[in-house]
Amino acid sequence: MALRRRKESSAIQYLYLTTVGRNSGLPREIEIWFVESNGKLYVLAEHFHKAQWVKNIQHNPRVRVRLGDKTHQATARALDEEQDRASWETAQRLAREKYGWGEGLPVEIVISET
Repeated sequence: MALRRRKESSAIQYLYLTTVGRNSGLPREIEIWFVESNGKLYVLAEHFHKAQWVKNIQHNPRVRVRLGDKTHQATARALDEEQDRASWETAQRLAREKYGWGEGLPVEIVISET
């Protein structure tokens, strides 16, 4: 199911990302801008590793993503600026092109095949 969501995701401006609260164990949902590249979704954390949702992902990478009216299970991870240089730069560039803003820590989301 490699992002045949490309068409779906290109028309959508934001997604809903649900993480599991690292202290509470409860679902935590945010609305956030995203971009797509090579079958992966990327969101940018303006406050880098200080963002609570990034801390949640570091504790438990299993997330849920809602794109439009479709919900998907996925795995997320914060990119490393050195080891993931190409993906980091691509995510920021695509965000600048789509939204006019591309700063922040890129978090890569891979939707699980079902």
